[in-house]
Amino acid sequence: MSSSTRADEFDAVARVVARSILGRAVALVVGRLRAAARASAAAAIVRYAAILSPAGRLRLVGVAILAAVIAQEVVAGLVRPQVAPAMPALLRIEILILVTVLVPAASHIVRAWPGSRARALIRFLRASPSRPPLPRNPAAA
Repeated sequence: MSSSTRADEFDAVARVVARSILGRAVALVVGRLRAAARASAAAAIVRYAAILSPAGRLRLVGVAILAAVIAQEVVAGLVRPQVAPAMPALLRIEILILVTVLVPAASHIVRAWPGSRARALIRFLRASPSRPPLPRNPAAA
């Protein structure tokens, strides 16, 4: 049996499944999920972040981290201490200090990034043969 015959058989099966009640229901659900994802607040934030400058994106990340720390504190306060997640207080303080420095100094960090040791370390780790390369962000290139 040639590969073109197999492909034709699979295409025929795909058409039959797509015309079935289950196939149409799945297509409807997938279509609605895609539409909801395009209209979601997360997609709007991603579109907004795409038009920001690198410093603006860094500030946005800082604000998101700050919001996450505050939300974690609020949610942890709503549950009993016996079942609340145990986030060390020092880690919380370090995160808040990081955000306090990150947001106002974003433009300085962006300017210093090309020659920084942190960037050189990340490039070295990406090039390491012992682990698969990290996916590259085509928008950043």
